Amino acid sequence: MGAPLVGCASHRLNLAVQAHLSSYDEDVAQIQTLMRKMKTLNLAAALRFNTLLLRQDTRWGSTDRMVERYFWLSEFLPDDDDETADIMPSSRAVKRLKTLMVERTRVKNVNKALQKDGITMLDTRVWVDGLIEVEPSFKHYLEFWRSS
Repeated sequence: MGAPLVGCASHRLNLAVQAHLSSYDEDVAQIQTLMRKMKTLNLAAALRFNTLLLRQDTRWGSTDRMVERYFWLSEFLPDDDDETADIMPSSRAVKRLKTLMVERTRVKNVNKALQKDGITMLDTRVWVDGLIEVEPSFKHYLEFWRSS
């Protein structure tokens, strides 16, 4: 055959993102706990026009949506409730999560592009190299053509 087996770039990107997200596990878990708390009866009634989201462990897109939804809902969250105040993320955690969301915009764009019809291996290589440049930790998962 002679042709290198490249593998699915989208799958490798997913693995890289999962590994990258592990450094934010504590912050994301705190948001997850808060979202679960917000689904209780009293708080859900207060937020009934603003839907809460929980993450699915196997899909990083759901983590993004949950964190985005937290930022959108944060102005509506009660700050005078002691139980809620105990599980609210710290200002440092909020800052880290905002940074994560900015970083993730690039990844989402590349992920969507990889799933389009008609892309070439060169297109994929250019996009992947760009991600490796801004997030060097992705190199382990995404530098698949240079290994052969």
